[in-house]
This record gives sequence, C-alpha cells and structure tokens, in this order.
Amino acid sequence: PAFVSLGRSVLAEVLSHEDLDCPREELALEGLIKWVQEHVDGFDESYDVDDLLPLIRWPLLSMAALGSVQSRAPELGRGPLLNELLLEGFRYHSSDAAARARMREANTRCRPRKGMVLLAPLLPEGPWSPGLPPFPPGLTMPSPLSYVWTIPHFESLSCTSMYSPAFSVNGTDHSWKIYVYPRGNNNAGKQLSIYLDSGIADTSDQLTCTFKLVVINYKQMSSDLATPVNAKDCVVKEARHHFSKKAKDWGFREFILLERLSG
Repeated sequence: PAFVSLGRSVLAEVLSHEDLDCPREELALEGLIKWVQEHVDGFDESYDVDDLLPLIRWPLLSMAALGSVQSRAPELGRGPLLNELLLEGFRYHSSDAAARARMREANTRCRPRKGMVLLAPLLPEGPWSPGLPPFPPGLTMPSPLSYVWTIPHFESLSCTSMYSPAFSVNGTDHSWKIYVYPRGNNNAGKQLSIYLDSGIADTSDQLTCTFKLVVINYKQMSSDLATPVNAKDCVVKEARHHFSKKAKDWGFREFILLERLSG
C-alpha cells in the first residue's frame, strides 16, 4: 500500500537506485505494475510510462517474466518502448557468456543491482551436499568436511566483524565457526580478513588440522544454474594450524581484495 502511494518522481528515484534491496528484479517489475495499475485511471488517453520502463533491468528478468508482461500488465505497453526493452531481455538470455559480458559492460540494465544477490540462486547455508551445484575442477571438497556460509548484501554490512553459525564436520561433536572482518582486520580496509575459529575454551583441548577457506563472489558467478560457480572468481586458501585455547583461531588477514567483491 505504501509503495503504490509514491509520487511518480519518488518511484523513479527508487527504481533507479543502484542499491535497491530486492533479491530478484521481478520484485521491482511487480512494484511498477502495481503502481501503474493503481494510477492508470488518473491518466488521460495519451499517457505513457516510457520514463519508468527503462528503470527496470529487463535482461535480469526470467524468460517467464519477460514472456508474460504484456498479458499481465497491458497498461505498460501503450507506448512503443516496452517491445524494445523486452527484446533487449530476450536477446541477453539468448546470448553466450562472452556476449553477455560485453552487454554488462555496456549497459547498466544488464548488471545486477548492488542490493541484489545474483542471477543464480544463493547456495543453501549449511553442510555441502551432493545435490548442490558442483564446484569447478580444483575446488572440489568432500561433502562431510564442507560448510557453506552465505553473507547476502555484503557491501551493506557496517559491522567490524561477524561470526557464522556454529557447525560441525564429518559427524563430530566439535563446533566450529567462520570469523570474518567485512572491512578488513588492520589492513587499511583493502582486504577481506577471514579465519576459522575452533571455539576451544579448555586449556587441555588441542586440535591440529589442515583446512581450506573459500570465498565465492556471487556477483561474479555464472548465470548457468547447473554450474554457477566460476573458478576464476573464487579464492581458495589452505592452512594448517595447531588449535588451542591460546591460539583458537587461524586464517588470513589478507584473503581477497574488497574491490573484487564490489563488482
């Protein structure tokens, strides 16, 4: 109700915002449709919404959404622009990966908003299971020893540091956590810092293990839902550490440049 009451200029500002917080572009389109349908009776016969239509990122809509727009919301099609934008979306979906990359470079509408996650679904948080999309060659890890922690809207985080939920691996009772500094830990705010925390609190407990930490940049992932993880846009680092109460966490102060996570 509050959305459809926005003035036209305010609506345009919201839809054009790079940081619009919606996980799918379909939500932005749905908002525009509801707004137009609410206000259509107040327009004269010559009205058009050509100033608002380009603010939707049509190439980021699913093929199903693109194909149903004209039947669901004929009010959007009274001007000549809608067909051109739909064609832009269909052309993007039918292009190969190299062509899509060129389109994203040249056209803002082909790039995900900063508030969006990506074109493919988020990897489910928790133990890595065989049913999930496979890592590319070189990144394969055994399922019982792997854990996924998803951090949506990473660029919007204002905290100094944060922990993942506790998890165990390989059926053991011991709980681990991943510990990150979203703006870096004493590295001038240039690098993501990430550590594995053993949670050891007893002086008699000790663990020695080799582990890998992997950062997957969703904004650089492939739109191929079968294999969305691009090896070249992942960073993998391996370490071996003797965990104890005095040295309960270990990792990397300089894991990946933060500028690589803002693409």
